[in-house]
Amino acid sequence: MGVTACRNPYASPFTTEGKLCHVRPSMCFLCPNALIFQDHLPRILSFRETLLAQRPNYHPQEFQSAWEEPLTP
Repeated sequence: MGVTACRNPYASPFTTEGKLCHVRPSMCFLCPNALIFQDHLPRILSFRETLLAQRPNYHPQEFQSAWEEPLTP
């Protein structure tokens, strides 16, 4: 499931050039290829809810470093 659209899923900064990006959806928000439109909002909110539901399974610092810090500008 992608939470955004992608300009070029074969040119991801997270994978080898020419290979299909495999880090979706978690890294879409950090990717320069991401295209986010208003109609993506339901998927983004669903992803957020799924992610927050997993929060109790993590140590607070682990969750923060894995999910909160990378998304903070």
